[in-house]
Amino acid sequence: MVQKVDLIIENNSIEVSSMSGNILCKVYFCIGEKTFPDNGWSDFTVIILGWWIEELSKLKNGSKTFSLSFMDGPLYVKGFLKGNDIVELEFTRERQNKDEVIFCAVCDIKQLKVTIYRAARELINELEKRGLDNKDVRKLKILMQK
Repeated sequence: MVQKVDLIIENNSIEVSSMSGNILCKVYFCIGEKTFPDNGWSDFTVIILGWWIEELSKLKNGSKTFSLSFMDGPLYVKGFLKGNDIVELEFTRERQNKDEVIFCAVCDIKQLKVTIYRAARELINELEKRGLDNKDVRKLKILMQK
Protein backbone atom coordinates (compact mmCIF):
# COMPACT_ATOMS: atom_id res chain seq x y z
CA MET A 1 0.00 0.00 0.00
CA VAL A 2 1.36 3.41 -1.01
CA GLN A 3 1.61 5.80 1.92
CA LYS A 4 1.77 9.57 2.09
CA VAL A 5 5.05 10.92 3.44
CA ASP A 6 5.21 14.41 4.88
CA LEU A 7 8.31 16.37 5.81
CA ILE A 8 7.57 18.66 8.73
CA ILE A 9 9.72 21.71 9.38
CA GLU A 10 8.68 23.77 12.38
CA ASN A 11 9.50 27.35 11.41
CA ASN A 12 8.73 28.55 14.93
CA SER A 13 11.77 26.58 16.14
CA ILE A 14 14.33 28.29 13.87
CA GLU A 15 17.52 29.35 15.59
CA VAL A 16 21.04 30.21 14.51
CA SER A 17 23.97 28.37 16.09
CA SER A 18 26.16 30.85 17.93
CA MET A 19 29.21 28.68 17.23
CA SER A 20 28.85 27.91 13.52
CA GLY A 21 26.20 30.33 12.27
CA ASN A 22 24.29 27.35 10.87
CA ILE A 23 20.51 27.41 10.93
CA LEU A 24 18.73 24.81 13.05
CA CYS A 25 15.10 23.92 13.50
CA LYS A 26 12.84 20.97 14.13
CA VAL A 27 12.58 18.66 11.13
CA TYR A 28 11.11 15.18 10.79
CA PHE A 29 9.21 12.85 8.51
CA CYS A 30 5.62 11.92 9.28
CA ILE A 31 4.02 8.80 7.81
CA GLY A 32 0.60 8.16 9.27
CA GLU A 33 1.10 7.94 13.04
CA LYS A 34 4.87 7.39 12.77
CA THR A 35 7.56 10.05 12.87
CA PHE A 36 11.27 9.87 12.11
CA PRO A 37 13.56 10.62 13.81
CA ASP A 38 10.89 11.99 16.18
CA ASN A 39 8.60 14.98 16.31
CA GLY A 40 11.02 17.01 18.42
CA TRP A 41 14.12 16.38 16.29
CA SER A 42 16.26 19.46 15.70
CA ASP A 43 18.92 19.51 13.01
CA PHE A 44 20.85 21.72 10.61
CA THR A 45 17.85 21.81 8.32
CA VAL A 46 19.17 24.02 5.51
CA ILE A 47 22.25 21.84 5.10
CA ILE A 48 20.41 18.51 5.11
CA LEU A 49 17.75 19.74 2.68
CA GLY A 50 20.58 20.57 0.28
CA TRP A 51 22.01 17.08 0.72
CA TRP A 52 18.60 15.50 0.16
CA ILE A 53 17.86 17.45 -3.00
CA GLU A 54 21.29 16.46 -4.37
CA GLU A 55 20.59 12.80 -3.50
CA LEU A 56 17.17 12.83 -5.17
CA SER A 57 18.67 14.38 -8.30
CA LYS A 58 20.72 11.17 -8.77
CA LEU A 59 17.50 9.43 -9.78
CA LYS A 60 17.48 11.51 -12.99
CA ASN A 61 20.80 9.87 -13.90
CA GLY A 62 19.49 6.32 -13.54
CA SER A 63 20.31 5.62 -9.91
CA LYS A 64 17.83 3.29 -8.19
CA THR A 65 18.79 4.18 -4.61
CA PHE A 66 19.29 7.28 -2.49
CA SER A 67 20.06 8.11 1.12
CA LEU A 68 18.64 11.06 3.06
CA SER A 69 20.99 11.57 6.01
CA PHE A 70 20.42 13.63 9.09
CA MET A 71 23.42 15.60 10.31
CA ASP A 72 22.82 15.57 14.04
CA GLY A 73 22.81 11.84 14.68
CA PRO A 74 23.37 8.48 13.05
CA LEU A 75 20.04 8.48 11.25
CA TYR A 76 19.06 8.26 7.61
CA VAL A 77 16.31 7.25 5.22
CA LYS A 78 17.36 4.79 2.53
CA GLY A 79 15.25 4.79 -0.63
CA PHE A 80 14.95 1.99 -3.19
CA LEU A 81 13.18 2.77 -6.46
CA LYS A 82 10.83 -0.13 -7.24
CA GLY A 83 9.62 1.03 -10.66
CA ASN A 84 6.58 3.00 -11.80
CA ASP A 85 7.52 5.87 -9.46
CA ILE A 86 7.19 3.70 -6.34
CA VAL A 87 9.93 3.87 -3.73
CA GLU A 88 10.49 1.79 -0.61
CA LEU A 89 11.85 3.82 2.29
CA GLU A 90 13.79 2.38 5.22
CA PHE A 91 13.95 4.69 8.23
CA THR A 92 17.25 3.64 9.77
CA ARG A 93 19.55 4.20 12.75
CA GLU A 94 23.24 3.44 12.22
CA ARG A 95 24.70 0.95 14.69
CA GLN A 96 28.29 -0.20 15.13
CA ASN A 97 27.71 -3.75 13.94
CA LYS A 98 24.51 -3.55 11.89
CA ASP A 99 22.16 -0.72 10.99
CA GLU A 100 18.70 -0.93 12.56
CA VAL A 101 15.68 -0.36 10.30
CA ILE A 102 13.12 1.25 12.59
CA PHE A 103 10.26 1.04 10.09
CA CYS A 104 9.59 0.96 6.35
CA ALA A 105 7.14 2.75 4.10
CA VAL A 106 6.20 2.59 0.42
CA CYS A 107 5.44 5.88 -1.26
CA ASP A 108 5.24 7.66 -4.58
CA ILE A 109 8.62 9.20 -5.42
CA LYS A 110 6.93 12.25 -6.96
CA GLN A 111 4.99 12.87 -3.75
CA LEU A 112 8.20 12.50 -1.69
CA LYS A 113 9.99 15.03 -3.88
CA VAL A 114 7.05 17.43 -3.68
CA THR A 115 6.99 17.32 0.13
CA ILE A 116 10.77 17.90 0.38
CA TYR A 117 10.78 20.77 -2.13
CA ARG A 118 7.68 22.35 -0.57
CA ALA A 119 9.25 22.23 2.89
CA ALA A 120 12.48 23.73 1.52
CA ARG A 121 10.59 26.56 -0.21
CA GLU A 122 8.61 27.34 2.93
CA LEU A 123 11.79 27.38 5.03
CA ILE A 124 13.58 29.67 2.57
CA ASN A 125 10.59 32.04 2.58
CA GLU A 126 10.63 32.14 6.39
CA LEU A 127 14.38 32.73 6.49
CA GLU A 128 14.03 35.59 4.00
CA LYS A 129 11.29 37.16 6.17
CA ARG A 130 13.68 37.01 9.13
CA GLY A 131 16.63 38.33 7.12
CA LEU A 132 18.64 35.14 7.68
CA ASP A 133 21.10 34.26 4.94
CA ASN A 134 24.34 32.29 4.67
CA LYS A 135 26.22 30.17 2.13
CA ASP A 136 24.03 27.14 2.87
CA VAL A 137 20.81 29.08 2.22
CA ARG A 138 22.22 30.38 -1.06
CA LYS A 139 23.31 26.85 -2.07
CA LEU A 140 19.84 25.47 -1.26
CA LYS A 141 18.22 28.16 -3.41
CA ILE A 142 20.48 27.20 -6.35
CA LEU A 143 19.76 23.47 -5.91
CA MET A 144 16.01 24.16 -5.92
CA GLN A 145 16.28 25.84 -9.33
CA LYS A 146 17.76 22.75 -11.03
